[in-house]
Amino acid sequence: MIEVQNIDERVIVIASIRPPAIYLDHWAINEISANPAVLARFSDIFKTKGTLLFTLANTFDISGIQGDALDRTALFLDGVGENWFPLEMNPAKVMRAEKEYSEEKNPPYFADGFLESYFPNIYNRKLTLKEIVNLVTENNGSAPVFTSVGQTFEEMAKMFELFRAKRSSDPKLKGQIPSADTFNVNRPTKFVYESLIYLMFAERFRLYKNQMVDFFHSTVALSYSEFVLLDKLWENLATKIKSPRPVRVYSQPGLLDFINDLEKWTTPWEGKKMIVANHQKVENQKPRHKSDMKGRKENRLEQP
Repeated sequence: MIEVQNIDERVIVIASIRPPAIYLDHWAINEISANPAVLARFSDIFKTKGTLLFTLANTFDISGIQGDALDRTALFLDGVGENWFPLEMNPAKVMRAEKEYSEEKNPPYFADGFLESYFPNIYNRKLTLKEIVNLVTENNGSAPVFTSVGQTFEEMAKMFELFRAKRSSDPKLKGQIPSADTFNVNRPTKFVYESLIYLMFAERFRLYKNQMVDFFHSTVALSYSEFVLLDKLWENLATKIKSPRPVRVYSQPGLLDFINDLEKWTTPWEGKKMIVANHQKVENQKPRHKSDMKGRKENRLEQP
């Protein structure tokens, strides 16, 4: 949940994760939205438990939806409501944050850039997922946060090339998958990232641009979620990771299994609130009124 407070000329953002943490690839959002019975069950679950981890890549996907599919997606986002959390999609950034983490800092997986550009438009309320999707996509893909997606692609492409060169020069790296005893509970993304990289090279996996987005989805989501829905290829890779951290992974044939398991899931721990941003207000810029958020249906989600 994201709650924004304006206190003494400062913008305070308070985030919390109500367990379990759930990540859905775009196909899963489409499938749930398209089936009224499944959507009703999913929305009922979110009345009492669950937080959807949501990335810029998810917003990218939703920004291109039009017509009836957009109406269905709006109902899905209504069902999620306030129970979402901005997940950083760049594994390199998360790994750096894990390495440098201390209690006074934001969680390594919090996507601070997701919200920072929109603080002037967010004020004194809990922020629903539909509202933030509208704010991010309203400029038809020219929003500041979309710039970071391209930068992420460039950074990760360089990391792949460095690893490819290192692997070619060191035969010991070929087919080597990190074992469970090397897992560091404070740096789970590093473990998942290295595991997926080794698996992709061992299985001669060719990484195109769309698959690179899936790689982003998979790495951070598998590091911090309890439930993850991915494409079949990535589900197969995920099941080979030797992480001791419990996470349930599903692909399209297992969608109903996911819903059934989520309904049965009981909370073993309480979620906690955290202040994840504390910024000076932007001067001479008034918060946007809710009525200003209505726009053209082809690129916006209508407010109820």
